[in-house]
Parts: sequence; C-alpha cells; structure tokens
Amino acid sequence: PDGNHLQRLRELLDQLRAEREERLANSDLGGVYDEIKDQLDDIVDEERHAIENALRDAQNSGDQRRADNAEAAAQDRNMRLDLLPDALAGKVRELDSYNFESAEAKQRFEQLMEQLKEQLMQQMVDQMSGAMEQMTPEDMARMKDMMASLTALLEAHQRGEDTTEQIAEFMEEYGDFIPEN
Repeated sequence: PDGNHLQRLRELLDQLRAEREERLANSDLGGVYDEIKDQLDDIVDEERHAIENALRDAQNSGDQRRADNAEAAAQDRNMRLDLLPDALAGKVRELDSYNFESAEAKQRFEQLMEQLKEQLMQQMVDQMSGAMEQMTPEDMARMKDMMASLTALLEAHQRGEDTTEQIAEFMEEYGDFIPEN
C-alpha cells in the first residue's frame, strides 16, 4: 500500500539492467554479432528486391490474375520481413522458416547458417580440448562415449530422421559437457 514493494522491484530491475549492460560491454561478441546482423540485413534487402522484381514482372505480363496473385504474395512476404524480430536469434529462426523469392538470398542465408554452425562447432571443440587437459581416465572414457553418441545423433539427423527425442536423451546424459548448458 505504501509503494515500497513497487519501488524495490524497480530498483531490482535497474540493477539487473545495469549488470546485463556491463556483461555485454565486457564481452567481445559485438563484432561477430554486428557482422552476422549486417549479413542478414543484406540478405533481407536482396529478398525485398526480388519480391519487387517478381511483382513488376507479373504486372507487366498483361495477365491480371497473375498480377493479383503476385501482389498478394508480395504483400505477405513484405509483411513477414517487416515483422522480423530485432533479436539475432529470432531473426535467424524466422528466416529459417521463410519461403524465399530470391534463390540467391536463400543460398546466402543457408551459407551463413553453415558458417555459423562451423564456428560454433569449432568453438565447442576448442573449449572441449582445453578441458580435456584436466581430465581423468574415467572422464576420458565418458568423453569417448559422448562422442560416439554425438556421431550417431548427427548421422541420424543427416539421414533425415526425427532426432528430437535423441537430442533430449543426449542432453540428459551428456549435457554437462556442453558449455552453458
């Protein structure tokens, strides 16, 4: 009733924001995130140009039905692009399920995703190799089992199998090996 609880909550939120900003300032991920964001923005721009070109071609074709369909598709695609989240992870997730008009934009997006996967995998391998220097023989045996399980999981994924349940089991068994699990 006296407003003290609300004031304490505001103070706590301010402290959390300050700590978050400090952690972000101390991390050296800005350049990497900025580079990825710039590449995604370029991909989105390329897609918007392809949408405009497809609409223009349909309007110039003389086929009113084709022009109407192209107009509706362009509006839908542009709206989806307008609604992309600002957050990098959200933008990647949305573009991953987006049906690109531009084959080049789609290819560039897929290449970017492959590069990110490779970078993340390399980072994980680097962290794991540093941790392996301090491992006991029992830890090494468990690591060998984890790698065999991971290999089987990746092979199943490449075959197109649904690996959702296998991933959950893997994380339950070996999640402690994964940084920031």
